[in-house]
Amino acid sequence: MRKNMIGMKTIAVIAVAVIAIIIVTMLMLIEGGEYVARVGRDRISVEEYKVYLHEQVNTFEEIGGADIWEVYFDGENPENVAKRNALNSAIQVKVTKEKAKGKLNISLTEEEENQAVIWARDIYNQIIENENIDITMAEFENIMKEIELYYKVFEELTKNFELSEMDFEMFYREEMGEMEVSREEAKEIYIAQKKIEIFQNQYEQWEREARIKRNNEVLESIRVRQ
Repeated sequence: MRKNMIGMKTIAVIAVAVIAIIIVTMLMLIEGGEYVARVGRDRISVEEYKVYLHEQVNTFEEIGGADIWEVYFDGENPENVAKRNALNSAIQVKVTKEKAKGKLNISLTEEEENQAVIWARDIYNQIIENENIDITMAEFENIMKEIELYYKVFEELTKNFELSEMDFEMFYREEMGEMEVSREEAKEIYIAQKKIEIFQNQYEQWEREARIKRNNEVLESIRVRQ
């Protein structure tokens, strides 16, 4: 009798374990399966990450050509740099979205959402054809909406920047003196840099407050170039 009870308890424990595995598996499927990072409850899926990685690859090759992948940055593999930049970009968009919907109360207008959808549809086929990215149009449109929201928050936080002519003159002499850049172009560069500094200072605080979890094992398995 005692042996039968022990046997029944063992079966019950196994059954509970099996149910737990099934539940975890179902939750993973519901939440999107593999992910490279999580910001709060928001996951960055492998396929979503590949969209950001695609942009990094394009940027690298526009700057240094196809041979850029043979050039190490301070001894670091350029593919690792591209992967890290892509992940940081995706996380920054998610953290900004979280703050926009909460503390900042900023959202896209219907017109802005429609513009993001147009943008997505214009480049969707190009990305899908050239990259091994298994993502639906609806998912891609959502990514573009999040990026559009990111830029809206950026503009909102930097709209009150006031140009100091004295600081600009110093920048122009010290940074642009030996470059063939007009004053107008230099001023645009200076203003852009200052706005990025303003936003980055705010973002660093948001990042410290955010619940971010990176899935390094999945990230390492992703290849930069197929």
